[in-house]
Amino acid sequence: MMPLERSWYPIAWSSALKGKPIAAEVLGRHVVAFRDASGTARVMDDRCPHKGVKLSGGICTDKGIECPYHGWIFDGAGACVHMPSHAGSTVPPVRKIRSYVARESQGTVWFTFSPSPYQADPPDWHFPEKQSFRTILDMDCEYIRLMENLVDNPHAGYIHGGLLRGRPTTRVVSHVSETPTGVLANTMGEKARRSLIYRVFGGKEHDIFHTEEFIVPHTIRTVFSQPGGTHASSQFVCVPVSEQRTRVFYRITLDFPFARFFLPFFKLMVDRVLVQDKLMLEHEARQEWADPAFGKTACKADVAAIWTARAARAYAANGTGPQAPFRATETDYRL
Repeated sequence: MMPLERSWYPIAWSSALKGKPIAAEVLGRHVVAFRDASGTARVMDDRCPHKGVKLSGGICTDKGIECPYHGWIFDGAGACVHMPSHAGSTVPPVRKIRSYVARESQGTVWFTFSPSPYQADPPDWHFPEKQSFRTILDMDCEYIRLMENLVDNPHAGYIHGGLLRGRPTTRVVSHVSETPTGVLANTMGEKARRSLIYRVFGGKEHDIFHTEEFIVPHTIRTVFSQPGGTHASSQFVCVPVSEQRTRVFYRITLDFPFARFFLPFFKLMVDRVLVQDKLMLEHEARQEWADPAFGKTACKADVAAIWTARAARAYAANGTGPQAPFRATETDYRL
């Protein structure tokens, strides 16, 4: 089993998994999530063993999930429990559908392809007690490319110019280090000038301290803070749908005076930022697919992105994070 198959993946927000099944694709495999009669979340292959039709096009009943083609019903373990066209009193033997371990935690339905995942339970959303909002977005690019973007600070002054950051003018210092679970970058010295979100977030002349953390295999966490306890964070779980497509589940938290009143505004702004990133990442991906031999260059501001990509690819290949002795470096650039 590939290392990525032994990881946990979100498939739906708990509130979205109600009466109808939800289809998803992860690592090129089609799965379906639904709730059984007890309300327990179940995940299995999205294919009826009768004619190969997608079960996600069916409905949920008190017995299980019903295929839309002939009405066969399968329970949460993938066994056929009802066959309407069969004249006998018992259901004849039918090949079971592969079902997977599913867990529901902090308002999210997770699953893993492996009966023995690397972690016994799915990861946590950080700062669960804070004001927050969450969304899902699909992108036509590799999941590692998206994670590189999420730890790449300088691009924000251009494609998000005036919204998230302004053009780079201030020297910042970033400490980038490998950790047992990925990569951590701590950056100091940024100011909240020429940025709509930062000005709402705090005083424009205050230093902003921020961290970007990659946690294997697919999670990016960022935290922004200012003197006085003003705090905002984001967490992105980048699900590899296929080699060329990613679905990202993300949650943003806010902690400053009257934060709950600003949530709708922040959601609009963050959603806009992610759509802007999506356009650029999909353009970059198309360029690379057309010319895979093209050689890219890098600068000091790219260290966190380069180290994140390296750690993510190593995990996908061998199932381990960075190994001791852990590397660390300090770099400076402008934001």
